[in-house]
Amino acid sequence: RPDGNDVLINIAGFLAGWLALFYYAGLGQEVVGLGIAGVFIALHLWRSPDGFAEAQLVVFAAAVGTIAEAFIMYFGLATYAGTAMASGLPPPWIIAQWALFATLLNVALRPLRNWILLSLGVGFVFLPIAKLAGLKFGVIDLPAPIFRSLSLIGLCWAVVLTILFAVARLLDGWQER
Repeated sequence: RPDGNDVLINIAGFLAGWLALFYYAGLGQEVVGLGIAGVFIALHLWRSPDGFAEAQLVVFAAAVGTIAEAFIMYFGLATYAGTAMASGLPPPWIIAQWALFATLLNVALRPLRNWILLSLGVGFVFLPIAKLAGLKFGVIDLPAPIFRSLSLIGLCWAVVLTILFAVARLLDGWQER
């Protein structure tokens, strides 16, 4: 299981990667943010006792996140700066945020994994705050009324986070061996 140092490194790496993704997307230099986030994801996988399980979780979260963000875009709840890989898909920096978020699931967010109602609440309340941060960075646009958009995004993320926690319990690269 992760110890206190693991949790601190996990949170610091996530925040640094997350800020880099937003910041460089705002500058139109997504590749730089992707590279920085990639370094922190790689560090997480290297530090994990079972990097393969964690890598599977990262890929799963990126895939589920892509579907969730495509859903959000399709219904006009958010638009993002940057170039999508294909029509209707979110830009790579948004997908990378989901991959980076997956690094928290079995370390910093580990205590929440078994609390389904709490994970629904966290998804609904706290994850849309990232969208508000995107507004401040100028990389996300939310249609008015913003509260409605954030509420619907929160519902989507509440479901997705609950799924991610369930998969994280199965693909736990930080469990005791």
